[in-house]
Amino acid sequence: MTNRFPAYQYILTAFFLSGLSSLILQVAWQRILNRYIGVALPSVAAVVVTTMAGLALGAIMAGYLIRKGRNGLDIYAVSQFLVALLGLAALLWQGQMEALISSLTAETTMTLPIVYTLRLFLLVLFLILPATLIGACYPALAHYLKERRALKEEAAWLYCFNLLGSALGAILGGFTLIPSLGIARTVLVASGFGFLAWLSLIPVLKSGEMGRLAKGILPDVAPLAMKTMVPFIAISFAGGALSMVLEVAFTRLFMLICGASSYAFASTLSCQLLALAVGGLFFTYCLVRPNQRMTDKQAYRILLILSGLAALSLYFSLFLIQVLPWAVFTGQSFLVNQLSASPTVAFLAVRILAAASIIFVPCLCLGGIFPTIVSLTSEREGDEQLLKLYLANLFGSVGGCLLAGFILLPHLARLFVSGIEMTLYLSVLAILFLSLYSAVKAGWMKTPQALISLAVLGAAGSICLPSWDRELLSRGVTFLPVGEKLLTPVQFRAFALAEKKAKRGGPFQNLFYREGLNSTVSVGSMSERNIIFLKTDGKTEATLPEDPALPAPESDIVSQILLGSLPVLICPLQTKSVLLIGLGSGATAGAILDSQEVEDLTVAELEEAVFEAQPYFARSNGHADEIFRGSKQSRLNKIAIDGRSLLSLTRKPYQVIVCQPGEPWLAGSAHLYTKEFWRLAKSRLEKGGVFCQWLQLYSIDKNNLDSLIGTFKAVFSETLVFRNARADELCLIGLNEDDQQNRNGAPGLLSLRQIEARLSEPSLKKTLIYIGVHSWPELLATLVLAPQSCRPPGDKDGELDPAKLNGDDRPL
Repeated sequence: MTNRFPAYQYILTAFFLSGLSSLILQVAWQRILNRYIGVALPSVAAVVVTTMAGLALGAIMAGYLIRKGRNGLDIYAVSQFLVALLGLAALLWQGQMEALISSLTAETTMTLPIVYTLRLFLLVLFLILPATLIGACYPALAHYLKERRALKEEAAWLYCFNLLGSALGAILGGFTLIPSLGIARTVLVASGFGFLAWLSLIPVLKSGEMGRLAKGILPDVAPLAMKTMVPFIAISFAGGALSMVLEVAFTRLFMLICGASSYAFASTLSCQLLALAVGGLFFTYCLVRPNQRMTDKQAYRILLILSGLAALSLYFSLFLIQVLPWAVFTGQSFLVNQLSASPTVAFLAVRILAAASIIFVPCLCLGGIFPTIVSLTSEREGDEQLLKLYLANLFGSVGGCLLAGFILLPHLARLFVSGIEMTLYLSVLAILFLSLYSAVKAGWMKTPQALISLAVLGAAGSICLPSWDRELLSRGVTFLPVGEKLLTPVQFRAFALAEKKAKRGGPFQNLFYREGLNSTVSVGSMSERNIIFLKTDGKTEATLPEDPALPAPESDIVSQILLGSLPVLICPLQTKSVLLIGLGSGATAGAILDSQEVEDLTVAELEEAVFEAQPYFARSNGHADEIFRGSKQSRLNKIAIDGRSLLSLTRKPYQVIVCQPGEPWLAGSAHLYTKEFWRLAKSRLEKGGVFCQWLQLYSIDKNNLDSLIGTFKAVFSETLVFRNARADELCLIGLNEDDQQNRNGAPGLLSLRQIEARLSEPSLKKTLIYIGVHSWPELLATLVLAPQSCRPPGDKDGELDPAKLNGDDRPL
């Protein structure tokens, strides 16, 4: 980077740190907002759209201030300082945010959608101001550079360095800072980087460089005609849209293959941002010649090369995806067994490499599109045209997010085997169209030839499209044990699907596969083991007997039935109204509905496709048809919503709340195991009501198990823990009762007369007999911990260590 004016290095450093700080703040703020608006796609999309809209508003405001004669460097310095300050301010008032929002949306006459919309509107306002300030930074600095007659590629370098900082921010925020420091301290670190970016400008602000122009670096050239600019604006819009479509599709893909942990999102985001940044830097350096004027035809030829390579590599990725589960499994086995790497290092390294193998090359090529257009226009056009390019890119990102999340993925999943595959293939066609359009504008091809080429290549590509191996891709490679031997792809498929000829049936069968709005749901069976199971994003959520009359030792139906029956049996109140968070196979809901005392069962399930899968479990769950179809006479009310969001939105009191989410380390479930969530659930119980929490005994160490049980006990002083001898899960029962009554002898939760009376109900009695519970003594035999035995971590002589409780700031 020679021949640049002296302040340029300081500006590049500052904008790199801006990207680093902004992305870490974005990741942290997303986690904070998830507590209040949930983790469903509409909520996440609202945050993304709000952020992008704020960036666009900031760019418009920067343009307005520049036209009024404001200095671009001043605008950037003030904006950056305020962003860092807002990061600190957010920590001060986030604790009051829930109380404020609750008071504003507490009107009980409002319907649930209205309350949700109003709450969402209030929460996204939280993002508008910082997003607006961040959006003002790039146009302001680009104007400052243009005023100094810097080289034509300087605005492109500026954009790419900011992306590079954002990529590093995604890596640090997702993999290091939040897991090790928690959200609050991560925001402090991000704000520190923001202030450091502001401090980097002090040498420039103090010097005379602000007012000194670098004359004579570039000759004056005529601006492009508006007719010529419109296609570049459209290409900038398309580049932003395609980048966001790929981000959404790749995130869903890696959630399916590698599990729905926060690392899947972090891997996708960091790889994509890094590829876009490196691509922009590389192609700007190689293709944009300093001190030489670029013609529009030269720009189109560069765009032709970039988009052509992007389309080719993305299409090749569709074939690579089919062997990705094998590559992840083999890579992790190799690192653990051959290189003696720790399981955690192997887990993260393999997933990052897997994401990079699919994402990096297509996004590397796409990363050069916007900098190329900026390099063409920055030497000729005023700030208005650069602003239009930037806004087009931002609005394209908004459109791409909405298009992929709400139209392409869910609707294509119903028309084809995989909505993910078809979304990626349509992206290939869109990029190919961009390439052929560039060829026409470059004079290398006529329009009819381009259209014929697009039709021929599109048809050939669809014919050669690889078969989507939905059985293997939804197997959940993350949950397979690390192998001691390296397997070939064929051997791995047989191992993963356990394709063994059986005496009573054939191999693994995939019965249902649906890529829903929030996750991918599949139902499979293994007749030789007499099991039928439900998976979401590759993780088994429930396993029922395929034939209830035959033994199924691998089934977890015992836990599912106990989870529904126990709270209904031991609740001191009449259990008229029950809330179930997480539907699964429907066995828990069926056990609740077996009680004729229950008049209203509300089921909150994040993914609507889980409701569609219920008929496959009808043989083991007599209420499956009622859950699937529903009726006016049905006691069941099903809502596709995040359970925590429902509790925060409604003021309806329940006698019983049952929570059966996924494991605590899953991205959509972690916030359902914290003290803040359990306090919220307790506030929605009637006095004397019962809360029941599912908790697994596998894939968790003793310290984390103690922390979760102790945290539950810290919220519910009257706590019982049940476990059937045939189950690998616990049922935590908590009573919403502040006074410590009936603490002598049997726990106050239990009324043996009441339990015996409820056990006499025919349907409930039949269900419990099926799992081996014939009477109340057999039921109480599953009690493993009474209130006196459940002690919060660090609870010695009444001294409680809050740091050992599981909280929203740093969940397990």
